[in-house]
Amino acid sequence: MLLDEFGLSERRTMAGFLYPTRYDLAQALSNAVHLLKVVRNVEDHFWYATAAKIRALHARRQIKLPTLDERLLQAGLSIDYILVPTTDPNATILSYYGHQIKRFVVSSPDHESLSRALAMVREMCVFQTDESYPVLIIGGASEEEGQAAFQKLARLRKRSCIKRCTLPVGFVRLCQVALWWIPKITKSVFR
Repeated sequence: MLLDEFGLSERRTMAGFLYPTRYDLAQALSNAVHLLKVVRNVEDHFWYATAAKIRALHARRQIKLPTLDERLLQAGLSIDYILVPTTDPNATILSYYGHQIKRFVVSSPDHESLSRALAMVREMCVFQTDESYPVLIIGGASEEEGQAAFQKLARLRKRSCIKRCTLPVGFVRLCQVALWWIPKITKSVFR
């Protein structure tokens, strides 16, 4: 399942959501609508929901337990993975999605993105002190540029006094990818 947490005002390259949905996940987590009205089955083994309003409803203390993974099981949906791309990994918000959350950081090789990735790791270390955070570098022209970005990230980590280990996962060369490619990947990888 892919959760789209970005509001329409934060989008620069797309005019709308990836897949149209009628309700937001925050409405289901506040018990305003049933969960099955929020979750959309896009393809076999690929589900989608928007979660753009969850931070606003959390600020008004309207989100209620149980967590999303428990609600999915109660509704009869067995979801293996819930992907939540975010630029603000707030531990309280992420805890509404499930109990066993595995976080990883995706960054581009430029200095500004690596600094932001390190700030995210620092913020996540406050709440999960026993966990290492894998880092995936996306972009650049070659694998050497990706490895140089990992070395730069290691130097930044030492200067910022973070003792938490960041694990280099890998480097992906940036190429033009159509949005229809996303369900194809999840269909083949997450079976």
